[in-house]
Amino acid sequence: MRKIKTLRTEKLTEALDFTSKLMNVCPADILGLSREKNIAVARHLLRYYLHEKELLSWTEIGRLTGSNHATIIHSVKFIKESAPFDKYINTLKHSVDRGVYPEHFTMREQIKQCLKMYTTPNSKTEAILEVFRQHEKA
Repeated sequence: MRKIKTLRTEKLTEALDFTSKLMNVCPADILGLSREKNIAVARHLLRYYLHEKELLSWTEIGRLTGSNHATIIHSVKFIKESAPFDKYINTLKHSVDRGVYPEHFTMREQIKQCLKMYTTPNSKTEAILEVFRQHEKA
């Protein structure tokens, strides 16, 4: 039993690492209760990842993420149904499906996404500054 629990925890850690790096969101924020749009989308994406890539049941994902099965179903449905109509969600979905990080996000696309995802001027500014810092490192 302990081995199975450890395996599930490893799957959660792997999924959290992938999702946080992909979305540029802290893993603790993803598992938290924030309703900020970018964090909520990251949370949906984490649940999608655990369901599609790790093949965990709704109940198992719920136990790992502290959610009920209805929330997990909503998250997976949100990603699948939004992808055809939202280019950003589609890119995220394909990144999870393929297990790769999108290298084709230009600085302009990232800034546009920040303006779309964040609601307050301060959060938009912080997100855009983070995009600039990332591009300076690269």
